[in-house]
Amino acid sequence: MSATFVAVTLAAAGTPQQLSKATAPALPSVISGGVTSLVTMKFFQLVVQASPANTGNVFIGGPALNKATLSNVGAVLVPGATLNLGQYGGLTGLDDLWADCATSGAIVLLSLIG
Repeated sequence: MSATFVAVTLAAAGTPQQLSKATAPALPSVISGGVTSLVTMKFFQLVVQASPANTGNVFIGGPALNKATLSNVGAVLVPGATLNLGQYGGLTGLDDLWADCATSGAIVLLSLIG
């Protein structure tokens, strides 16, 4: 089992970013069955943290995330708060996770274990 740690900057408040695309350049390549993959990587545990230095909330949800209405928002993280996904042997991927922020330039810290 390995761990990878990535910081993602959410450039524009009000524009949700898919975490798999935002982290792809920083993630190592994984070869499984002869196929090299970054986007569809699955992890046993994924910890999402809103940087303590952020000045506003970070919103975590799915592809139709709307922070204004909280539609498709699974968690609202105040600066420094964390969200643990995929614990106890479950597999969680970055493809289904999107993030938005209240203040442009917010940072999301990802701990990817698996």
